[in-house]
Amino acid sequence: MVLIRRHALVTVSPSAWREVAGDHPLREVRDWAALRRPLVCRRPAPDEDAGVALGLPLPPSLGKLRLPFLLPMDSLTPFDGSTALSALDAKPDSFWRPDVAKLLRLAIRHDIAPEATGSLLWQSVTGLDYLSATSDLDILWRVDPVRHDTASLLRDLAALTNALTMRLDGEVIFPDDRGVQWRELHDSASRDGDETVLAKSLRHGVEMVTVTSLFTRDTASSRDVMAS
Repeated sequence: MVLIRRHALVTVSPSAWREVAGDHPLREVRDWAALRRPLVCRRPAPDEDAGVALGLPLPPSLGKLRLPFLLPMDSLTPFDGSTALSALDAKPDSFWRPDVAKLLRLAIRHDIAPEATGSLLWQSVTGLDYLSATSDLDILWRVDPVRHDTASLLRDLAALTNALTMRLDGEVIFPDDRGVQWRELHDSASRDGDETVLAKSLRHGVEMVTVTSLFTRDTASSRDVMAS
């Protein structure tokens, strides 16, 4: 089963990849599927109505471009690696390792399994150099309003940022797949009144929603897009 939602990783069959990237000028791109490196699901452009919209972010050494592709569903398989923050293979001298350890301790307190995204994830799953000392630390926090105190999580994340050497970025993602940048959500939740925030999802696109609706949304409304 292939899960199609923002941030989901998939791999592409080599034959289908040759159809869309076989003449790309960069060998790294041409060989991407053969090396079993993943692509990431993205929101399709208005004129993209055939196939699954995927992105391939290149590392700085290859131009730091995000290449868009459209692939047929039957050419995709789930990525067999892990995006869990706890599963990242950190060398003892990795400069980001102490920050990740602090975030994992916070995650345990909130009973959440955070996921890596951005440069941290792509370096882990490809072995290419995406991270630098000035990179953001991009983390996904999937919450269930029935089980988690989202406001408390946001307060703890904000308090922890002063103890991190890297800038913490990323999203809080709710059961209906709406994702909100965590700092925006924290700032809005801290103000009086029913503030609105920018939420993104494949199903709903980009929209303004109230913090209250996110914090109280019924988990039964979650419908991830699946395909066999």
